[in-house]
Amino acid sequence: MGYYPVYLNLENRNCAVIGDGVEVGKKIDGLLAAGANVIVITEKITPHLEQLDSQSRIKLNIRQYIDGDLRDIFLAVAATTYDKDLSNRIALEAEREGVLLNVMDITSLCTWIAPAIVKRGDLAISISTSGRSPAMARFIRENIEKHIPEEYGNLLELVGQIRNDLRSKKLKPKFEKWQKAIKEEIDRNDLGHDWESTRRRLKDRLEE
Repeated sequence: MGYYPVYLNLENRNCAVIGDGVEVGKKIDGLLAAGANVIVITEKITPHLEQLDSQSRIKLNIRQYIDGDLRDIFLAVAATTYDKDLSNRIALEAEREGVLLNVMDITSLCTWIAPAIVKRGDLAISISTSGRSPAMARFIRENIEKHIPEEYGNLLELVGQIRNDLRSKKLKPKFEKWQKAIKEEIDRNDLGHDWESTRRRLKDRLEE
């Protein structure tokens, strides 16, 4: 089965994380970074969860999942692979309530799967194996990370600012011109040494 790749806007949307384990904290952090309202349902409290709760960054429920927990939820993550019956009950409620659900490591119960991601600021590169091999997705992610320097995130921020400046002047450089200007900066091999000079060179090329 194929998957349709998409990025979701979770700003101020209710998202639930159910279960426990190391991955739960990572999923919560990712949802918070996306601006979601995160509701956590777990039987095992961790220092990380306590800290987030004390900062009022999550709504923490220290208990078992019960039917009705997915009401008014937009997206949910269930780290409940250890309990097949529980995972199935969560999946049934998600289907009934129209909730986008990911049951970690049980692809057949998922309406979405999480890709491996390389992040450089707002630049995000997603890798998916359609749920067939998380290990291979991680292998590919680690290889890509070696070739995508941190400076690319800063370059994206700069390029976005320049694009807005040019739009305010009613200038719309062609796609090929953008690509050439960006490539020339990367090929200089001094990216990140002087961002103001980078800005000036890019604007000069694009305003020509």
